Amino acid sequence: MLYAICGPSQAGKTTILTNLLNRKSSLLRLVTFTTRVPRPGEIDGKDYYFVSKPIFQEMTEQNQMIYPILYRGEYYGIGKSTLLLACQKERFIGVLRPDGIPHIEKHVPVTGVYVEMDNEEKICKLEDKEIYINKNLCSYFIINTPGLISQAVDHILAIIEKGESNDH
Repeated sequence: MLYAICGPSQAGKTTILTNLLNRKSSLLRLVTFTTRVPRPGEIDGKDYYFVSKPIFQEMTEQNQMIYPILYRGEYYGIGKSTLLLACQKERFIGVLRPDGIPHIEKHVPVTGVYVEMDNEEKICKLEDKEIYINKNLCSYFIINTPGLISQAVDHILAIIEKGESNDH
């Protein structure tokens, strides 16, 4: 099972992901591909697979990329072999866009969890428009209250544990 943490920019998705991975050792991170430059502290193969635009384009043309997108001038996508291999092992989690869920579901089971900041202004940023429009593709909605990220993490852990108990 893949759990997709979705939401607009600056909703705390990556911080939530890091907390989830620290609190549940059986949960593994789905590493996706990007053409953007690594931010300080990011590690190739751990945070993303950082590749050049020509390599990304080649992977896309060879049908090795699931739901490749252009976001803020850079490409992002899920490697098909990475996804299939990852989901054969355990429970995986990743930060993904909700509009990618139908594309991912063709390959592996996925549960979308939409995260939104509690005090977030409801003005849709242009680059987040597709995210807002498709948030209904997520099965769960979580409010991330500033200063109380552990509550959002607790809610998502409960969703994952519910999924685990349904598997047995």
